[in-house]
Amino acid sequence: MERPRLKRTGRLFGRIGVALLLMFVLVVTTLPAQSARPSQSDALTPLLRNLAEHTGTALAAEGDLIAHLRSRLLMKEDGSPLVQVYLTELSPAVEESLSRAGLTILGRAPDYMRVSGTIAPHDLAALADLPFVQSVQESFKPMTMGGAAALGSMSLAERTQMNPANDDPCAGSNVGAFTTEGVQQMRVDLARALELAGDANVDGTGITIGIISDSYDVNPNAGMTGPDDSPIRAADDIASGDLPGPGNPCDRTTPVTVARELPPEMIAHGAPNSDEARAMAQIVHDIAPGAELVVASGFGPNLGLDMAEVIRLLRDEHRVDIIVDDLGFADQAFFQDDPVAVAVDEVVAQGVIYLSAAGNLNRQINVGTPDEPNFKDISSYIALSYRPTPCPALTWQDEPFLLEGDCHNFNPNTGTISPTARFTIAPGAFFPTRLQWAEPWYGVSTDFNFYWVDSSGAIFADFDPSTDTAIRMSGELPNTGPNGTNKPLEGDVWLVNDSAEPTDFHLVIERRSGTATPAIWFMLQASAGMILDAEFYEPDAPHTSPDIFGATTYAHRSARGVISVGAVPWNNDNVVEAFSSRAGPLIFFEPIRGNTPAAALPFPEFRQKPDLLASNRGANTFFGSKATGVWRFTGTSAAASHAAGVAALVLQQARASGLNPTPASITQVMRDTARPVPGFPLRATGAGLLDAHAAVMSVRSPVPIITTQPVSQSITAGTAVTLTVVATDTRQLSYQWYEGNSADTSNPVAVGGDSPTFTTESLTTTTSYWVRVSNGVNHVDSETATITVEVEETPLFRVFLPIVVQ
Repeated sequence: MERPRLKRTGRLFGRIGVALLLMFVLVVTTLPAQSARPSQSDALTPLLRNLAEHTGTALAAEGDLIAHLRSRLLMKEDGSPLVQVYLTELSPAVEESLSRAGLTILGRAPDYMRVSGTIAPHDLAALADLPFVQSVQESFKPMTMGGAAALGSMSLAERTQMNPANDDPCAGSNVGAFTTEGVQQMRVDLARALELAGDANVDGTGITIGIISDSYDVNPNAGMTGPDDSPIRAADDIASGDLPGPGNPCDRTTPVTVARELPPEMIAHGAPNSDEARAMAQIVHDIAPGAELVVASGFGPNLGLDMAEVIRLLRDEHRVDIIVDDLGFADQAFFQDDPVAVAVDEVVAQGVIYLSAAGNLNRQINVGTPDEPNFKDISSYIALSYRPTPCPALTWQDEPFLLEGDCHNFNPNTGTISPTARFTIAPGAFFPTRLQWAEPWYGVSTDFNFYWVDSSGAIFADFDPSTDTAIRMSGELPNTGPNGTNKPLEGDVWLVNDSAEPTDFHLVIERRSGTATPAIWFMLQASAGMILDAEFYEPDAPHTSPDIFGATTYAHRSARGVISVGAVPWNNDNVVEAFSSRAGPLIFFEPIRGNTPAAALPFPEFRQKPDLLASNRGANTFFGSKATGVWRFTGTSAAASHAAGVAALVLQQARASGLNPTPASITQVMRDTARPVPGFPLRATGAGLLDAHAAVMSVRSPVPIITTQPVSQSITAGTAVTLTVVATDTRQLSYQWYEGNSADTSNPVAVGGDSPTFTTESLTTTTSYWVRVSNGVNHVDSETATITVEVEETPLFRVFLPIVVQ
């Protein structure tokens, strides 16, 4: 929520550079300034009001501000932002009025009473003044979960092991000029050597895989490292054998289907267009070269809502068996399943196997010594309940800045308070930060803000080429009220250290209005090395702290039905990448379906994520970072692509084995056969490193073998009987006993019937039992064991009557 205008004097920071490389972007708050045409409505967010008021007032400052914001927001070169307009009514007449106000409508979301579109900055005020406009919000740049790894962060062994191009792109396990080393690490080569009927091999034939990322073949600079390089396009990848299509030298001629390319209007607004979908397709093709590939951009003017529709498009029109994605959006919910997660669970329920990159958001600091390191995950902070305490005194540009609410106590210890939490930030670091709290979307009753301040309480400034365009490093969106966002979200706010020295930034979280004390979740999306130190409050008693650090897997990446995939380097089976997101979320509410607040769950639901680990940093033709002639694709995007290819191999084999596999059963197979990664917690590893050969073999001979059948017996009435079955399998087995003849599942034993040994109740009549033994993929039914109750014969008595002699 905004504050009244204060006097502005001085400058805290100079202009920061505009060449920002991170994908996530900001929601920042600004100090209202004098303008030739101020908005009469509170419907504009503070940032958009700042943009509207300063456009045209000073050309130099305007250019700086637009360039600054374009690096973080979806915005055209002329400064026209992509906005999300929330309405009180939606009709053709309303749309006509919006158009007359200057909005070019690009997308509609009737269930959310929302349209999206582009508008010139000088028209923002007129748009906000329309009576049916509730809120006009900026659109944050979405992100992918892959990219380049700085060579300095790669081990010497990794750099020296970088392989040249394959001499024969079709020989052995090679697939194209460059084949990911994940083929060997995850034992894909052994899995693909297995034969099927008719001299075929396990290679994904008959499986269709959908790939959702930013773009497929629109980047004019793909694969270029200098002006003398030529771009590498999809046609080049086909010619080298790295993608299927006509002209593929390995006779993989079925072309990649482009279901939806990145829309031109998104390119015009600066959306990421790295062709990461093509890099993912190369990995999938390396793992499962027989599978058919369908690619789609998940970016559109409706942001996450468009991605949800792309998921349904792949299911409905392209009939895919598997979907893999690597996308994220800045406004996805932390404590609730968002529309993308709803779409994921929807297609999984209809039989689609869905995999997603867990995320690249984990960051660590060493709180030990170089010789005895002790790494702590510090990318996020969760308090299960807001703890109110008086706020510290703050200033903004040398003037008092009053916090009218109370503030969060970061210290969980009894009787001790600390309304700030310190983070030491490296010089030159810049990254987005975000706050959410556990209230249902579109049912918010509490307004939270947050601020980055120095040790004296002075609020840092992010952008300040002049005092008129100063931007506070704070999240102050109005969350409640008639023009509130009605979302439990503050962010993105960029933390920027433009000094030459490490600097302490102190976080303050304010409850501006409301009385609820919901759980709060704060996220810092820094790159490696940007956070040097962080303040941790140890609990009064070990292992009893109510606060959680380092949970960074959220949104659809932790949906119930998704296979969330973390990353290991291709040359080390025993290390989880430090960036690979850890831990799953706490879900407090039913999913977001339209703008009606969802009901609370009876109990919060914790979801253990990631599910699995897979290879990353493998070789490809154009994407990531390049050294010694090889491009390396880093991130959980690459890992999820590897896992999607393995899922295709397992699914193909399961069908060939005569099974009817489900997404749940394939997930279980991949988890059960994964190799543990020692020395790392479950929240980092999930089930472990995916093993393609073991997974395929587990569905190759899938039926458990019963070595000892339950035995029929005869008993006397009123006696209980213990029945036993003995079965073997490579996977964990489950059991269910039934009353009746074998294969009759109408009468399951409710009490004590889920173990290999079962004791009946006291029986008075002859009864039959049998047991079904399952390995998660298939099952086998035992023989029927009949318990015959024998009725004792009534003993015969000879009655002798006494003879009375008279």
